Amino acid sequence: LPSLLLDYAQKAFLKQALANGGDGSVRIFEGSTLKELRTVALGDDADNIRYDVVSKILWVGYGSGALAGLSLNGDKLSDIPVGEHPESFELEHHGNRIFVNVPRKKQVTVVDRTTRKIVASIGTGPTFGNYPMAFDEVNGRIVVACRFPARLLVLDSATGKTVASLDTIGTADDLFYDAAMHRVYVLGGGGSVVTYSQSGANQYKEINRLETGWGGRTGLFIPELKELLVAIPNQGKQGASLRVFQVQ
Repeated sequence: LPSLLLDYAQKAFLKQALANGGDGSVRIFEGSTLKELRTVALGDDADNIRYDVVSKILWVGYGSGALAGLSLNGDKLSDIPVGEHPESFELEHHGNRIFVNVPRKKQVTVVDRTTRKIVASIGTGPTFGNYPMAFDEVNGRIVVACRFPARLLVLDSATGKTVASLDTIGTADDLFYDAAMHRVYVLGGGGSVVTYSQSGANQYKEINRLETGWGGRTGLFIPELKELLVAIPNQGKQGASLRVFQVQ
């Protein structure tokens, strides 16, 4: 259930949107009361969701291969086909592009959200299973974690060239870029969070692996608090928990 808080200039959470993979819907709530305002039926597997603060459009990946653009009232404004089911995607804030992980095609699909067209496709080479993604817009670097084999790829957003490839944790499902600390955090089901330092646009180095808990591949990085939250599932003798790591 990926969710998104819509934060306006006055820093008041006026609306919240939640994508539900179970029934393929997007639900829009009032931020202060959490009253449900509208349910939008998209279809199959509504997944990752992002908000464009300039155009005030909600972008949602869903189904067998599309990005849907919704107004804040839930009206469907557009559909952009991407060929197969989209996983994580990132918006360019000082441009019009959307970078979309399409693991079944072993590529990052680049969409122009103004023309609503695909403008490029960046292959992941011999690696596949590219689910999580982050975007370093200052350096123009797309950071992607692949599952088979477990690799962290850094792609040049202008040329599509792979500028770095490093070993990472298995079944990676969440990935965050820390712009203040120049770091990348990768969460995987193998029970660790892997931290990489960035010394330049093309220079990355693994600096540690911290144990989290088996299956702890879902998380949230909060830059303002310098905290990384990791959700640990209940399985076997391991109880469910939320673990908070302080960035230092």
